[in-house]
Amino acid sequence: FGSLDLSVETSRSVGIAGEATARYATLLTLGTVLLLLAGWTVLLEGRQLEKRATTDELTGLVNRREFERISEEAIDMADRFNTGLCVMVVDLNGFKQINDTLGHQFGDLVLAASAERLVEAVRETDVVGRWGGDEFVILLPGLAERTAVRNSAERIWHRLSGTPVVGDTTITASIGASIFPRHGTSLDTLMRTADVAMYEAKSTGVSHRISDTI
Repeated sequence: FGSLDLSVETSRSVGIAGEATARYATLLTLGTVLLLLAGWTVLLEGRQLEKRATTDELTGLVNRREFERISEEAIDMADRFNTGLCVMVVDLNGFKQINDTLGHQFGDLVLAASAERLVEAVRETDVVGRWGGDEFVILLPGLAERTAVRNSAERIWHRLSGTPVVGDTTITASIGASIFPRHGTSLDTLMRTADVAMYEAKSTGVSHRISDTI
């Protein structure tokens, strides 16, 4: 009977140990899952913060700061490999009147729709950004020939102005373009020369100007 008692006691101990091990494994698995969920949440929050820091909330385009960062990197690459690039400034014509007569909410719809059309009008390698207000900027890497720049500007203008953007409201734009390194070797210089060309286009009533045609 002693051996029988010993057998029963051993079986009971094994059972208790097995239950404790299973409980520990369950808690460990649960803790691992919770850690993974916490890590995923932190990652998503980080990505959302990064997106808010680099994206224009209204249009979904890159904001001014991010456009500057991307453009400066592109200029370095163009200088290193002698590929050239183009910077365009796109200013919507008559947008203030739309805001004043139809309201700012409608104006926001026009800005968002215009942004979509600008993206549709350029290559996947190009970058469209919102510079501020109703002014947009476009970076076109590798585009350095006047004919190619002119064709791109005309395509952008027609895509934006060809049909109404919201309801029956149409919009036109004035586009100024500058080419690296012909019109400048820094983003600041390229933006200033493109801006001058854009105002020249606006004042003369044409769709676009390239800096060296002024």
